[in-house]
Amino acid sequence: MLLGGTLFFAACKQQCKDTYSIHTGAIHSDYDFGPCFFFSNSLDSTAVIRNQAEFNSFRDRYLKNCADTAKLQTIDFSKHLLLGMNTQFTACNVSYERNITVDTAKKEYRYHVKALRCGGCGTKFREPHWVLGPPLPTGYTLIFSKEIR
Repeated sequence: MLLGGTLFFAACKQQCKDTYSIHTGAIHSDYDFGPCFFFSNSLDSTAVIRNQAEFNSFRDRYLKNCADTAKLQTIDFSKHLLLGMNTQFTACNVSYERNITVDTAKKEYRYHVKALRCGGCGTKFREPHWVLGPPLPTGYTLIFSKEIR
């Protein structure tokens, strides 16, 4: 029985060996919570942080148990918007494609996360996706969407 489980895991690992994470569209970069990453994972579903006051409020609510908040990356909110979205599913391993699209005709700003998962292993993934993008223009609708395959 143990051998069968080991073979199953090895086959799953082989199938998922080429995982990746890419950004497209208007994403400037990932945002790394560094030593506070574990606490940032408690995000309910989505987050929009437009300025330092909103960031401080988020930090005080979600990162209060992290001793290293002084080490967090500084964000220039005149140039960036911080977006967060959680995905949750089971898989052996996963690749992500993250995209921000700004549609000037529709006045929409969309943050989309696609998770391409390898099946079989049953490992539970609860993953926060924090990115920096351009500031949200006034009058635009912000849309979060995710796709899990």
